[in-house]
Amino acid sequence: MAESIHEQISAALQTRLRTIAEDQGTTYWYTPDKVFRVLEFSGADLDDSYEHLLFLRPDSDTIREGATSRVEGDAPFTVLIAKRDERTSKRPEAEEQDESPIAATVIGRCVADVRAALLSEVTLGALAWNVMQGASEADFSYAVDGWLCATVTFTVRYDYAS
Repeated sequence: MAESIHEQISAALQTRLRTIAEDQGTTYWYTPDKVFRVLEFSGADLDDSYEHLLFLRPDSDTIREGATSRVEGDAPFTVLIAKRDERTSKRPEAEEQDESPIAATVIGRCVADVRAALLSEVTLGALAWNVMQGASEADFSYAVDGWLCATVTFTVRYDYAS
């Protein structure tokens, strides 16, 4: 039996996020060490032997009857971005005295990397209509000591034969 479309989309998203490769800001800023699929986010999953981790979590999956013999679906996902960085305690005014970016800049770049990777192939190889149906939201309030974190939420729209 074949995997569900939702499962195929989840695996394709993980593959897409693994394509992020640092290129000095031309397309991406930072290369994640690992991209994991999880059911829940946990600070215990942050492994200090890595510098940059992405965790892909499926949220609710909704399907509805579509056109004749079609099922339409919306699959929200959330990516937790975690970048280990000693700058989490760096004071904002220190940016003027130091050439390295402050924490807000670093995590903002990581969010941009995730969004650029998702938008680089919006149909996920014809699995979806659009990988970012509607809006994408970034939330910078997820806090773990020693890590810069943000979540990026988006909804994949898809359909399949019923």
